[in-house]
Amino acid sequence: MMLTRLLRHPLGVPAGTLAITVLAILASTTLLWLSSRLLPWWPVPMSFGLKLTMLLTALVALPFAWALLSLLQRAEQLREQLQRIAAFDELTGAYTRRQFSVLAQSTLARLAASGGRASLLVVDADWFKAINDRHGHTGGDAVLQRLGQELLAQFGADALVGRYGGEEFLVLLPDAGPAMACREAHALRLRVAGLRIPARDGGPIAVTVSIGVASASGTTLALGALYRAADAALYRAKHEGRDRVAQAGGPLGPHCLSCTGAPACRHEDP
Repeated sequence: MMLTRLLRHPLGVPAGTLAITVLAILASTTLLWLSSRLLPWWPVPMSFGLKLTMLLTALVALPFAWALLSLLQRAEQLREQLQRIAAFDELTGAYTRRQFSVLAQSTLARLAASGGRASLLVVDADWFKAINDRHGHTGGDAVLQRLGQELLAQFGADALVGRYGGEEFLVLLPDAGPAMACREAHALRLRVAGLRIPARDGGPIAVTVSIGVASASGTTLALGALYRAADAALYRAKHEGRDRVAQAGGPLGPHCLSCTGAPACRHEDP
């Protein structure tokens, strides 16, 4: 398994091949030298100088091969760490903006090809600047970290959760129509509204979120269009008082345009 991964290592095939070649030379040289010493009927006469050269080769090749393999293993570990840093936001555990975009576009392309549907939630923490001003950036980071935890806890592996930037998160719900997306958004809104996040200055931090929702299906599934529609809905939710869900109107979702409770969305098929 280790050798297979080394051969696929981004350092290139030559690096992995070199390691395997060194090990092969080491094994064959050691075996040849031992045979010449232990088997009196060894048919090939060998001079003392050749035997000494083979012995030194074996002694040098072993630590060199071990060091090379250790270096490649460390490089593999660093590569995995860099991949994780590039893929996940360190503070919240959500996907980074770039990784979310890559995965979301791939998911939407697959759904579009099969005639499926999807919804996008744009989630934004309300009055976040005021939280930073009152509790400092440590308090703001605690809020963002908890929001990331709650998003991942609610949606798990069924959705893509990414931190788009600052206090804004994106959630892509594959196979979810407008009604289901609206209900999920309201469930998240209520979940967050009940949080009391400890702060270093003593008082717990209460936070709410505003959420914009947009849905599409078939050939209209495109991340850019979904985001613009959901972001416009988010702006409306903020304008209408925050701590609420607003859903994009028109062909992207005519129902549940603006409401503060999930029952308003129940009349639509999920």
